[in-house]
Amino acid sequence: MPSTYEVSITTATTNGAGTTGTVSIKFQGTDGESNLYAFRKGFTKGWVNTKTFKFPRIGNLTQVYLELDTPEDPWRFSTISIKYNDHTLYTFNKSYGLNQNLPSVWLKCNLFYTFSFFFFLSMNQLNNNHNYN
Repeated sequence: MPSTYEVSITTATTNGAGTTGTVSIKFQGTDGESNLYAFRKGFTKGWVNTKTFKFPRIGNLTQVYLELDTPEDPWRFSTISIKYNDHTLYTFNKSYGLNQNLPSVWLKCNLFYTFSFFFFLSMNQLNNNHNYN
């Protein structure tokens, strides 16, 4: 059964934050990693762009990789939010700029969010299994 990840990226509002380049994304988990996927070509300052990715299970998400194909046309994001099967799994609020000096970045997923996500799923499943009539 494939995993579904919905990724929302907010481009920063600072001068020069947008780009005409293509940003690509890769997901790494405890059991492997996805292919490198093109997320979008061209990002506008301050806009939110969302895309859904489906691929074979990779285990618990540990890192997300972002790459810019035109480092001479820099790009800066302000937040990234990742949903796994319709539940928010991670939010990265640390802004990074991809440019000639840093054309790619690995973002490490915080274990706290993984624990919270699976605790939420377990509680949700427990509630769905009980009949309160």
